[in-house]
Amino acid sequence: MIIIVLPAYNEAEGIGSLIENIGKSLAQVGHQIVVIDDGSTDETGAIVNARMADWPVALVTHEINRGAGQAIATGIEYACTHYQAEDMVVTMDADNTQSPDLILTMMEAAQSGADVVIASRFVPGGGQSGVPWHRSLLSHGARLVFRLLFPMGVKDYTSFFRMYRIGLLQQAVAMYQPFLETRGFAAILELLLKLRPLKPTIVQVPLFLRYDLKAGDSKMNILKTLIEYAGLLIRVKWMKAHTTSLDT
Repeated sequence: MIIIVLPAYNEAEGIGSLIENIGKSLAQVGHQIVVIDDGSTDETGAIVNARMADWPVALVTHEINRGAGQAIATGIEYACTHYQAEDMVVTMDADNTQSPDLILTMMEAAQSGADVVIASRFVPGGGQSGVPWHRSLLSHGARLVFRLLFPMGVKDYTSFFRMYRIGLLQQAVAMYQPFLETRGFAAILELLLKLRPLKPTIVQVPLFLRYDLKAGDSKMNILKTLIEYAGLLIRVKWMKAHTTSLDT
């Protein structure tokens, strides 16, 4: 079973078509779409509810906006309590910039033994178009800094589009309280760092990010994300100490 977690905040413009595209891409695969409506003030929730008659969709609602990081945490915790350890969770953006067709390629990597599959812009065959320069600079900067501090053989530390084995996530949820502390987009990086002590097998597949197809405005606040990255760096010492205690 593949569980696709979609954190969504005011994604009415594209969420309906994305659900349909996922359903068509995975028509021959057992799957469940879980939308985390993170306090949307538009018709996101109503559109998701309307798709339930035709597609395997569940809706989890935050009454107020908690941030992308907490929406991801809610979706992962939901998957960990509702599905089996051998099932796989996919996290992806809800804005139609990432093709759900790639999930099938990610499945093949998981079936070959990967615990985490990252759709990466920075491996051969990957790339991006239409990404604003400041967001591109942020991604490259985070990649260089965190590759230096936390070498994991990963080239794209900030890609939302990933696949995880639920058994691995269940171990991580049990290890950390709270599971994810970051409210914003840096949580996807925090998640990868918190999986690191478990020594997962990580495989990367090429992603071509079509930011030019994005539905709606960007929800990322660059300054806030930079502050969140800095907060993760401040917690580096704690994470290393925690990793050491796990290894002893």
